[in-house]
Amino acid sequence: MGLLGGDEFGDVGDVSASDEAALGIAPAEEPLQPDGGGESAGPEVAEVDEELVAAVDATSAFLDQPAVPPPPVELVAAPPADAEPAPPPPEPTFVNGVSLSEFGFVRCNLPGFDPEKVIGFVGYQCDRSNIFASCHLHPQCSVSCGIRRRDVPMQVMAEWLAKGEIVDRSLPRSVRLEATKAHRAAWQRPFGVHGVLYL
Repeated sequence: MGLLGGDEFGDVGDVSASDEAALGIAPAEEPLQPDGGGESAGPEVAEVDEELVAAVDATSAFLDQPAVPPPPVELVAAPPADAEPAPPPPEPTFVNGVSLSEFGFVRCNLPGFDPEKVIGFVGYQCDRSNIFASCHLHPQCSVSCGIRRRDVPMQVMAEWLAKGEIVDRSLPRSVRLEATKAHRAAWQRPFGVHGVLYL
């Protein structure tokens, strides 16, 4: 196809809007006019936040500071090789087959018991109105005594703990509860000197 000359369609500047539509030419967009007829406005510049600038400068100044070395660690000399070792804990003293520690833990060296294992605990309520013994051999096994009038020796409570039968913890709970009943049935209220009841 040959090129169309200006003679056939005339000057390009003479093409009307209807001719452009007939030829499929999209009308040119009108140039945007600046507001107020003056010079065109440039891109809008954001205001500078002076507080933000100051914060950034302070952070940069802090990061530029040299690192402060940690304080020296004081080395503690090891004890000399010939230093005496700490004394071993005192051996428990067993009375009537039971040993009662100063904190109330009870051990037993009677046949069938392991003297290294705690079988229960003896203690007082906070207001010292009762003394109690909590058995570790059976579930829900404990006894208590009111001591408002007369005290009950902790040794008496410890000896009751040693009267319990050792029950395998793998047995059903119902069996172990029967052992609890038998152990609690062995408890008797202690009497004082000359047959005077402690309670």
